[in-house]
Amino acid sequence: MGAVADPGAAGALAFRERPALALVDLGLPEGMEAAVEIMRRSPRTAVIATCAAEECPKLYDTVRQAMRAGLRDLVPKPFTLAEFERVLRRHATPSPVVAVPDAPKAGHLICVFSTKGGVGKTTLAANLAVALARRDRRRVALLDLDLECGNAAALFGRHSPHASIVDLCRRTEGIGAEALSQTVERLDCSVDLLAAPPGPEQAALVVGEARSEPRDYVGEILASARVAYPWVLVDTACTFGAATLAALDAADTVLLLTTPDMLALRNTARGLDVLLRDLEFPEGKVQLVLNRCNSAVGITHANIQRGLNFPVSFSLPSDAVTVISAANTGVPFMLKGLERNLLTQRVTEIAARLDGIQRADTPQAASPLPARRRKAWRAEPFFRR
Repeated sequence: MGAVADPGAAGALAFRERPALALVDLGLPEGMEAAVEIMRRSPRTAVIATCAAEECPKLYDTVRQAMRAGLRDLVPKPFTLAEFERVLRRHATPSPVVAVPDAPKAGHLICVFSTKGGVGKTTLAANLAVALARRDRRRVALLDLDLECGNAAALFGRHSPHASIVDLCRRTEGIGAEALSQTVERLDCSVDLLAAPPGPEQAALVVGEARSEPRDYVGEILASARVAYPWVLVDTACTFGAATLAALDAADTVLLLTTPDMLALRNTARGLDVLLRDLEFPEGKVQLVLNRCNSAVGITHANIQRGLNFPVSFSLPSDAVTVISAANTGVPFMLKGLERNLLTQRVTEIAARLDGIQRADTPQAASPLPARRRKAWRAEPFFRR
């Protein structure tokens, strides 16, 4: 698509063309600056670094910095055409989808995301996984990609899971459906849980400089899960880190969770800005979920839709007793037999709506979002201050 030497021009070219892959020479004086600028302006572009073999030891700190920023691979020079072709195929070619008996087509991947902690993201992901498993009558996957502070396992009473995502990333061979099945925690509620790392320092083993190989572990895991399960629920961190971006990009549906308070809504406006403008997601892919919608805090449902210039697709009532009791006992409220509980009913309705979208196989057509130009989206100034 093009070749540039100026770091600013590299970022602008990546933002304009959205390439699948960019090759950057870290041996150049401004190579690292160019790599970071490309990753910032075009998060979905796989940045591959290269440098002369004799320069690599001298550039150790630079390479570590690049890996921390999201560098996908490092290729020492000189390299053969065959070596370069392998790198291209590894990062620019999607993995083939192989049908299995329990999932005749790729599963529907749902990313539960929020730009602020404490809004009920993990609670929704866990209970929605239970609701979908109950509705579909097949096992579903719940992946905890909040790599530093994930708590999905604790909501099921598994405070010390037998394995975590780190164990998958320590494998030298590819991460397939069989490896995934050996690592997940098989719960009685037909949910297979892939737990987050046991400690925040181990997140670097998945997406940071501590990886045993410069591979896209998260991408491999998501691809394998979609082949093995009809539904894949992903609980993400509240930041746009490498793991979260990979999950958001791969998702069929993004459930963006918020609450009726100004701090959460300001962060939600910023999140919509990234999802719709920077990442250029279609509006039908993003579904806004308003949690604690019946809280008497002075911000109405209509205020939120008007302020964000984006419709609320789902609403969940405030029910602290049910939610906290479920968390303390390690049993999701969807498993407590609370069929008449309003919160349980709303989660069941979300599962039914998502199931309808998947069966239609056209999320945009099934979406309740009004027809309007995506580029015109912008939150009200009060939500952006």
